[in-house]
Amino acid sequence: MHILYLYIHEIPLLKNQNINLGGRYRFHYDHLSKRFHISLNPFYIDSFFDVNKDPNLAKVSNLSAVVGQNGAGKTTLLEFFKEHLIPDVGGTRTSIILAVEDKGKVLIYRSQDIGIVDQNLNDFDLEMKILKVDYTSYVEDTPYRLPAEIDAFETTSYIHFSNVFDGKPEYATDGLKDISTNFLVGNDHKREVKARTISSDTDLLDAYFGNEIERQMDFINFFEGESPIGFALPEWLEVAPRNILEPVSYKYTRKEIDKITKSGLEPLLDGLLASQKVVSYEDKIVNWVDSAISFFERVALSNFIHELVFNADFTVIDESFISLLKNTNYAESKDVISLLGKMLEMNSSNGLIQDYGHILDHLGSFINDLPTFITPERVPLRFEGRRFQIPLNKEVFKKFYDNYKRCYKSRPFLSFFWAGISSGEKAYLNILSRFFSLSDRFLDDKHKLADNIIVLIDEGDVYLHPEWQRQFSYLLLRFLPVIFARRSGTQRSIQIIFSTNSPIPVSDIPNSNVVFLKRSSNQTIVMDSLEDKKLTFGANIHTLLADSFFLNNGLIGEFAKSKINGIIEVLQGDKDMILKERPALEVMIAQIGEPLIKSKLVQMMSERLQMNMMDVDGRISRLEKEIEQLKKQRK
Repeated sequence: MHILYLYIHEIPLLKNQNINLGGRYRFHYDHLSKRFHISLNPFYIDSFFDVNKDPNLAKVSNLSAVVGQNGAGKTTLLEFFKEHLIPDVGGTRTSIILAVEDKGKVLIYRSQDIGIVDQNLNDFDLEMKILKVDYTSYVEDTPYRLPAEIDAFETTSYIHFSNVFDGKPEYATDGLKDISTNFLVGNDHKREVKARTISSDTDLLDAYFGNEIERQMDFINFFEGESPIGFALPEWLEVAPRNILEPVSYKYTRKEIDKITKSGLEPLLDGLLASQKVVSYEDKIVNWVDSAISFFERVALSNFIHELVFNADFTVIDESFISLLKNTNYAESKDVISLLGKMLEMNSSNGLIQDYGHILDHLGSFINDLPTFITPERVPLRFEGRRFQIPLNKEVFKKFYDNYKRCYKSRPFLSFFWAGISSGEKAYLNILSRFFSLSDRFLDDKHKLADNIIVLIDEGDVYLHPEWQRQFSYLLLRFLPVIFARRSGTQRSIQIIFSTNSPIPVSDIPNSNVVFLKRSSNQTIVMDSLEDKKLTFGANIHTLLADSFFLNNGLIGEFAKSKINGIIEVLQGDKDMILKERPALEVMIAQIGEPLIKSKLVQMMSERLQMNMMDVDGRISRLEKEIEQLKKQRK
């Protein structure tokens, strides 16, 4: 399913506005004459946005852009989709007319209190259904029109993405997956606190940055073949423990201390901590490496024990296990892993513990491989052996990362840090990695995306270099179908709606798929792109930028504009001032990059100076005549 058209009766900014998002038809409702009119879209091409042409991938059914000046209502429109058209959010709170396409069939709905006295539905063999008003709503004067009445919405998931971080509260539901920065900053923190990888007083941004990089790692590790990353990644990645408070910490609150004590495993955790190799700055580098290996072994092992205690509710039930605890050599990781294996066997009747046997196998493999990853040249001394670097070589990194991801169930224990990457590169990588985090690889069956996906992107090109803005639409068209492809069954349909302040991404969008929002007083007007003949697809980006819709004060910077106006003012003023300011004027004119403006100013200055010299010559001639007359009078 994808949305073709929306008429909004009344919300702030967008009152009585028709919004066409592209498709085989164009729709228009006149609230004054109550006429609803349908016409064919002359620029419609079926499967126009299916760039991959692969039946095994998801298919982009439609791509639309919402553009307009600041404050025109771009975000307001995207918010409307989120807050009014998702069944588990509650339903629409204003009267609407809605046209959607589902499985090749166009469906039109209107709220029952919108009157229509003239329409041409029969010309296109279409019908209109009524959205009933729920007058039993708890807000008596705000009746609800329930989109749940539209069957197509039951098989549709929404995704909201934005790179903007302004502290605005966001939310997610079963029908809405939110991967905006505003949402993730809070949600990542809550999830980490729940998993007990951080304490509740840990800074929100610390949790967010750690998870953001791990989402990026998941994405990079998956795309072994054709990479959508438009820049070279750093050669190295730094690896650190999730918990930076203490070398091996497991006691945050009194409740957790009590749970660990009651489990009977406190001696095991204390033994791991006591056997940690610690070195001083005077020790040789090889000792630093041994210390780092020992440290990360204990980080991984203690994390495994934490998961058993808090996730599987493990407790020691066999007295013979107490002697095993006392006689284990905690300095040898293989002995600790053997102990943990016996511990799982003793508790095999606990159904929650069964999965941890496989996790322990991977943990043993991960620990055995640590000496191949932690080498002298990869241990930065400034972190006292608490970090190491791993090369982003495809084979090396994949082996390390794949094994690490199998070493825990719900409680990650490592953090990753880029060794040099720009904010623009991070923004580019965030776009793809956040969407990838919603692929079927990371969601259980209950939370997987539906057959239809509507992607709402609010200024997703923010922070991107102009060249990446130019590639933005194509990037989405190529890789969202790959990310959201199903391994089996019906392939998904994707609709993308993004807002932007820039004309650059719009060059990839047919004008019938562009919603132009123009602010007029306290109201926003949705301009019909076909009537205004703003041809956008394949348009020269400079031409789009020159359109008064994007820049109504020209293409020159405001400071430069004021300087040029100052030059013109001098050239049109006093002649003596021109002679006085001539050196500075010549320098400023020489720096102007626009040839037409520069040429005109040179011409103006030349004419004014020539006129001034003519005045000087005339004055000299008059003065010479006066001198001659005075000489004659003296004689």
